[in-house]
Amino acid sequence: MPSMLIFSRVKENLELLHGAPPGAWAEYHKSGYMQTDIFTRWFEKFIEFSHATPANPVLLLLDGHATHIRNLKVIELAKSNGVQVLCFPPHCTHKMQPLDVGFNGPLNINFGREVSKFQRQGNRVILKNLFSIFGKAFLESAKMDTAINAFRRCGIYPFNSEIFPDSEFAASKGAITSHSSQSRSQESEERIEGYKDTIRGLINSNREPPSRKALPSTQTHGSTESQSSTSAHSATTEHQKQSPYQVENCKLLHSDNIQKL
Repeated sequence: MPSMLIFSRVKENLELLHGAPPGAWAEYHKSGYMQTDIFTRWFEKFIEFSHATPANPVLLLLDGHATHIRNLKVIELAKSNGVQVLCFPPHCTHKMQPLDVGFNGPLNINFGREVSKFQRQGNRVILKNLFSIFGKAFLESAKMDTAINAFRRCGIYPFNSEIFPDSEFAASKGAITSHSSQSRSQESEERIEGYKDTIRGLINSNREPPSRKALPSTQTHGSTESQSSTSAHSATTEHQKQSPYQVENCKLLHSDNIQKL
């Protein structure tokens, strides 16, 4: 999916789009950070890009940022357009989110190279040439094999419930007592198990018919990933117990990340 950059500006400035990759666009906010309305506009472009429909649903994996999960407009759009939303468990994106695991690293390396190359030519990096520098790094990094490897390393596709050894679930030593360490470790395992069952159910149900075989893809600067999937009715009863908020085929899991809208 084309990239989106958020500039720390109040008003739109088309000069900042100079050299942007095809289809890329810019958003503007004084903070320079993601906002609910900006994410909603990104989500609308995601629906268009993924061709999601109720008959051809798409799975979108998100972190628990407030602009993602406390966004009624996005929930309504997801419900009406066949986008099934699944949030990662808290504090797990460094292991479970393909964007963090397999894409951001190459992007940062390539961006650093482009900046060095640009500066060696006697140029100074400013906002007006930022998109052109970033665009070259993005096109060098956004490759199909990078996306496939990222999903594989996270155990999402092909699905691998044993991708993480038991040591990955150990609680931090010294930060908490042994009693709380044991209870928190058990709680983490239960959440991970529920997440694994959800992914397994979506992938298994997607095998019929074969024409709807899931294909993974990544996107940048929204901390999101998409993957074709079938209806969220395949989620197990265990997940329904964990899910504090559900609107038909749009599910937001894990109560730690969710507050009432």
